[in-house]
Amino acid sequence: MAKVVWRQHVLRCAGLLSGVVLLVFLIRGNGPSTVVDQIKTLGWGLGLVVALGGLAHLTKTLAWRLTFLRDIRDVSFARTFGLRLISEAIGSFGLPGQVLGETARDCADECGPSSGRAWGCCV
Repeated sequence: MAKVVWRQHVLRCAGLLSGVVLLVFLIRGNGPSTVVDQIKTLGWGLGLVVALGGLAHLTKTLAWRLTFLRDIRDVSFARTFGLRLISEAIGSFGLPGQVLGETARDCADECGPSSGRAWGCCV
């Protein structure tokens, strides 16, 4: 069980690190002043778009939870929301991403922390 927790910690850190590296790459490639100017140009509209997108994802997660035929009270809303975001992110890589995104969402129920198995058990 300790290996699974350690592995999840390493994967989370790797995801965070890759996100920061991509953000730094974006800012250095375009120049900090350009990025700041574009954010100022967008203004509150950017926040509104992000908020509406988040609301849509929350609504889709709630609808997804309501479609389960078995009892899922043990699974938190935050966990299903995370699974939804993961599958959406993977699904953005075209047809292979769609297949893998749906697989990740379906397998997470069998491979999650409650099962004591690693996330890679479905692959």
